[in-house]
Formats: sequence, structure tokens, C-alpha cells
Amino acid sequence: MQLSVTGHHVEITAALRSYVEKKCDRIVRHFDHVIDTHFVLTVEKLLHKAEATLRVRGRPSMRWRARVTCMPRSTPWPTSSSAGYASTRKS
Repeated sequence: MQLSVTGHHVEITAALRSYVEKKCDRIVRHFDHVIDTHFVLTVEKLLHKAEATLRVRGRPSMRWRARVTCMPRSTPWPTSSSAGYASTRKS
């Protein structure tokens, strides 16, 4: 099985590559005869995307996508709506 990892606006370090390989093992154990896998990791401002494409013998290509919005560490609330709720609450 071939594994390729590509990054758009992100550098693929050895630690990031080993993390992707570990997660790939979880996906691959569900399928027999995996030909190759391709991962694309993208960063756009606060949006992090991961896309995986698997080619398995006897099946069409399968694709998974995941998106995560990352907030700055200084933000105490996960969303702005919960912060607004906390500031308007009566004591």
C-alpha cells in the first residue's frame, strides 16, 4: 500500500506524517487489498481540513472529508453566542 500526504498552506512534518499514518491504519483495517491512500491537509485561516482518498481493489475510489474550525487560545468561550449569553445574564 502506498501512502501519500500533501499539505496546502501547511508544512508536513515527520510528527504530522506519523499521526496521519496511525489514523490511516484505523481506516485500512476495515478493507482488504488497499492499493493506495492519499491525504490532503489544508489550512485556511481558522479552518483546518483533512481529505482522504482510498483506492481499494474491486471498488470505486472512496473519499472522506473533515473540517474543524479552530478558535484562538485566548478566547474563553467556544462560540461567540455563548459569550454573549454570559454577558447578558442577570444576577
